This record gives sequence, C-alpha cells and structure tokens, in this order.
Amino acid sequence: MVKIYFLFLSGIISSFSGYSYYNDSLDIEKISEGLYEFSIEKRDRPERLTKFPIDSIIDRYSVQAGCWSDIDYHDDDPATWESAEHWRRLCELAIDYANQREKAESNEKKLALIEAGINYWIKHKPESSNGWWNAIGIPLYIGKVLVLLNHGELPDSTINSALDMMGPGIREDHYHYGGRATGQNLLWLASVHLHIAAIERDIEGMKRAFSETVKEISYSSQEGIQFDHSFHQHGKQYYSWGYGRVFTLFLAQFAYLAHQTQFQFPPEKIRLISDFILDGQQWIIYKGQPDYIATGREISRPPRDDTLWLWALELMSTIDLSREGEYKILIQDYYALNDMVRVTGNKHFWHSDFMVHKQPAYYASVKMASNRIIWSESGNGENLKGYYLGNGTNFFFRTGREYSNIFPIWDWKKLPGLLCEQDSARLPLINWGRGAVNKASSFVGGVTNGRNGLAVFDYHKENLEAKRAWFFFDNEIVHLISGISYTGKSDLYQTINQCLANGEVVVMGNNKASLLEGAFDISKKLNWVHHDSIGYFIPGNFTVNVSRENRTASWKEINQSYDDTVTNDVFTLGINLGNKISSSDSICYCILPNVSVSDMENASELIQHIKILANNKHMQAVHHEKLNQYHIAFYQPGEIKLNESFSLSVDKSTLVIIEKSDEFAFDLSVANPENSRTDINVEVGLKVDCDNCRWIQQRNVTQFTIPGLENPFAGKTVSVRLKSTVPDIL
Repeated sequence: MVKIYFLFLSGIISSFSGYSYYNDSLDIEKISEGLYEFSIEKRDRPERLTKFPIDSIIDRYSVQAGCWSDIDYHDDDPATWESAEHWRRLCELAIDYANQREKAESNEKKLALIEAGINYWIKHKPESSNGWWNAIGIPLYIGKVLVLLNHGELPDSTINSALDMMGPGIREDHYHYGGRATGQNLLWLASVHLHIAAIERDIEGMKRAFSETVKEISYSSQEGIQFDHSFHQHGKQYYSWGYGRVFTLFLAQFAYLAHQTQFQFPPEKIRLISDFILDGQQWIIYKGQPDYIATGREISRPPRDDTLWLWALELMSTIDLSREGEYKILIQDYYALNDMVRVTGNKHFWHSDFMVHKQPAYYASVKMASNRIIWSESGNGENLKGYYLGNGTNFFFRTGREYSNIFPIWDWKKLPGLLCEQDSARLPLINWGRGAVNKASSFVGGVTNGRNGLAVFDYHKENLEAKRAWFFFDNEIVHLISGISYTGKSDLYQTINQCLANGEVVVMGNNKASLLEGAFDISKKLNWVHHDSIGYFIPGNFTVNVSRENRTASWKEINQSYDDTVTNDVFTLGINLGNKISSSDSICYCILPNVSVSDMENASELIQHIKILANNKHMQAVHHEKLNQYHIAFYQPGEIKLNESFSLSVDKSTLVIIEKSDEFAFDLSVANPENSRTDINVEVGLKVDCDNCRWIQQRNVTQFTIPGLENPFAGKTVSVRLKSTVPDIL
C-alpha cells in the first residue's frame, strides 16, 4: 500500500469537522510525495516496465551516445514502439537512484546516465507514427523520471526541455488527443499534467488536472462510464476491461492522491467510481479471469498481470468506507481459484448488448451487437482476425483458464457461440471500428430478474439472418435459433465451444458412450458430449462436429507486434448446418456447466424439466419447471398459452420473464430490446391485481400497461408483481 505522509498541520486541519481550509504548499507537497511513491514502488502496468535488471541496463548503455545500442530507434511498430524502451530504462535507473540516494558515489554514474539519456531524446526527438506515444506514453515516462529526480539533481535547462516534451496534449482550454480527449485518454493526459504541476509546484495546474478528472467521472451515452455501469472507448465500443481497467486504476490513483486535500473528490463522484467497479467490472471477473470480450482489441495481446487493478480496489476501499466490505469480497473472489465465487446472479448491460451469468461454480456470458454500438476494432496491427468478435460470442468459465493463451491457435470463424459461414475468405479488418455496424439489427437486448436472464439477438450479418436467444438458468443454459435465412455457398456452422482441451472428451452417440479418438468425429445421432466438467446436450438430427486437435501458431497471426509461438490441444464442438437451409429449420442445444460424465449418463433426466414452448421467427420461449419460470422473446406482438389456465399477450415486440413469487403472486419482468421508450400493453388470461390492472369480465382477461423507461434507461428491465385469487397459477 502506498505510504501517505501526513504533515502535522494537515492533520490538524482535517480534524476540524466542516472546516474546509487547505494550504496550497502542503497540498502540493502531499500530491508530489504521492506521485513519488507511485513511481518508486513501480506502480505501473508490467508492460510499461523494462524487463532488464539495473546492472544489465548499465552494461548495455553507450555513454558517448547517451542511448542503448540494443534498442532499434528506427523501429516504428505502432503498438510496441521499441524506442519507448529507452524511457523504461531511464525510469528503472531513476528508481534505483532514488532508492539509494544516500550512496552518492555509486549513484553519480546513474545520474550521469539519466541526464545523458534525457538529453539524447531532447536532441533527436524520436517520434512514433502512433500519436499515443508522442502525446501520452512518453510524457508519462518523462513525468515519472522528473518526479523521482525533483531534488535539484538535474540542470534546469534539461528539466525545462523535458517538460516541453510533455505538453503536446495539454491545450489552454482542453486536453487534446485527436480532438478533445475523453475517457481514458483524458485521464492519461490529466496524469501527465499533474506530473508537470508537481515538478513546477504549480497549484493551478494541479487544480485543472483534478478538475478535468472529476468532470470525467460521470455517466455518458458516448465514451466513458455508461448508465448500466459498462464502459465505452473509441466510440460506442464495449471496453470495460481494456481501457476500462486502466480507467479504474487512474481514477483510484487520482482519488487517493486528492484525499484530504483541497482536491478531494465529492462524495457522489466516489460513489460513482464504486458503482462502476462493484456494479459493473465485478460482474465480468471470474476467479481472476476477466471476460475476454471486455478487453477489446487487447484480446490479441499475450496475457498480462492484472494485479494493479486489485491495488486500485485497495485504494478505493480506504476512500469509500461505505463499500469497504464489498471491495474486500471482490478481492477475495478474484483469488478464488478453487473455491466458490460469492457475488453471483445475472446482469444485462443494455448499453453494450452484453449479458453476464455468474454462478458459484461457473461463469457464462454472451456478447451481441446491435446497430447502436461498434462490436469490435482492429488497430495498430492488433486484433487482425477479430471481425466476428461480439457477434454472439458465448464464453464459459469453470476455472478461468479455459481459453488461456488460446487466441493465436483459435479458428476465428468458430468462436464460441458464433453462427458463421465457413468459407475460405480472409477476415476483413475493422480498423478502429470502421464498418463494425454493417446492417446490424436494433432488436438486440436482454431481460433479467437478477438471478436468471434471457438475451436475444436478431442476427444480421452479410448473407445471414437468424433469431437467436440464450436462456440462462441456475444450472442450464439453453440456446435457441430460428428464422434462419442464408444465401451463402459454403456451409453454415454454429459453434458451441472452442476452448483448450483438458482431459477426456466423452461422446454419447446412438445411446453408446465412448472416448473421442482421432482428430475429428461426425455424428448425425449424437446425444451429448462431455468435456472439462461441462456437458453439452444436442437434441435433434444434426451433423455435430467434435474435435480435439493439437495446433501451433504465432501471435503474429493476430497481432503484428508479437511473434511468440503457441502450441496446445484445442477442443471444438459445433453443428454443421450445410448450405441448404429452410426458413422453418430451428436449432436447440443445452449446456450443463459443472457436471460429471456420470451425471451426463442421465442427461435426459437433467433437462427434462426444461420445456421448449416456441422456437420460430415470431417467438422463442422456454419453461423451466423447477424454477417456476417462463422466459419469452416476442419478436412481434403476440400471445402465448403458458398452461391450461394462463395465457399472456403483448402489443409490442418485447422480452419477458415470468416467475412465481409466492402462492398467490407472480412477477413479470419486461425489457425493450430496441432501447427505446415504449409502453407495453399486457393482457393475461386470468384475474390479477396490480397498480393499473383492469379486469375485463366478459373476456375473462386482465389488462394493464407497463410504462417504458426514458433513455438512457430504455433497455433496462422493469418488473411488476401480479396478485391472483387462484393459488399456484404457475
């Protein structure tokens, strides 16, 4: 934990309740000391730290040139830009110097190397084709070095020239990065400005850095924190763990530095940060593994250490004492590698077309893409095969390691959950998200009761259209597909999962269980498959493909900046639909996480309480008898008979969950998947009571209206309780 130096006077000032006097000099000192501690303790992402020990850094240094002979200063890789290693090494030298300040003799050489290295940069002014390095990445490094050596060690001329190099993103009236900076780009530039202000002892600069940060802590329908506590960056693109993870880290650092100073964040801003972390990011973490779909184009980078995010949680737990216990539980759940996760349930992020289903023993999610959002992006030579990410991607975690390091050897046209043509065409690049909307539908969304949920995707992609729905129950996940319209020439394939192979693959075909042998197996009468504690029940006469094969590929296949090779066994399961598909064809399969092979021997008993009520282009509906729940997707106004005494009709396309709450009552949860303000007029075929219920005796129906929510909450679930005079109507 970072040490904060409380001066005697500041302690006296803070002890006066309601007295808001602060001393500029003391606050400058406190902020500067905090930045110093962040730097000296290497509080930075691992990829921003050099991998070389201090002795190796010194040995490789060319004293005459003021640079390192093993760094290619002409490299122009936009993502990993090799010249940045120059500053990573200067930071390491500055940290080592600061840690041994009292050893003047041994430190004299380090200080000379640092000064020469800074002067080299000032003289040659290396620039990257990626403007991020010039405006943000390098200025952040410079700030750390100058903060660590802000005790008169460097000549004023060197400091002033270095400060000039930090300023391209700081304009008089805004922070600038390809325009007015927002989201994480703004926080990076505010941090650059804060370092400048600390070095110059500029109280006005500090005020502006903190002020701009505080303004960014707000709900947005553009970039930044969304009203459903997801996060967008680079337009309306889901990035809760890519840019969002760094956003959390910088917010926590700023809040911690500002605490008990004149820059202290208002309570409502602290609450919003906590809401974003605990009601947003917490949902996408399972046993230390973030949902890959939340990382954006970073999915194409080798795995990284996320412990800095945990440090951000620790910082926030000392500031927001009202949610301290929740932060501690989240940190414990993060490390629950072999234990049960405690914060569970179902959550739909309606601003990001994303549903999370988090249970004690497993995690599942589905990422969809409406015409309201950008589904994915390439950029800087990264995510070269990510064209289909977010188009029905359906991940499953039991240990959190199911997809670890798999991405170079993935078949990117068989992503988990993807319905896709299996042609040989090269995947298009979606550079910075351009074209990542295409002819996507507006009918994409979800409804949740907090425990279970229904996600619906009216899927439009090139020559393919289909109605797709995922039903998330406690122990089962059901996927229905109907209304398929396909004009492609190659086979259409529904991938169920593609993950690392772990243990035996058991296949039940023609009522006979056997171990999968060989690289590939096809069966038209396959009952179920079991792999790595997950059962897959696939009823119907489909061509089901199961494979376990060893693959080798380089990261360069998906990211031009990395060339390490990955070799591993991959398990793939899917349904080959061929290329002659009738509009009346439909698909159903059920996934059973956390089951054994012996459990699957009675697979029909495991799912006999799940009844498919409808699976066509107008409606998809499932009844879970054990949970007393009905999940219904109305693609148009319609009616469904739930049982002999209970029918339901709606006058708008909508999503509905009905569940029994007690003997004489049931709850109706409704959501509008088009995220627009719409009142839903409902009619049920029995007498019930609610706030605006109207009993129509001559027709034996009750009518009522569920008012729609205004934007930005129009896609959120609304619930109403209905009371009946008839017991156990469900």
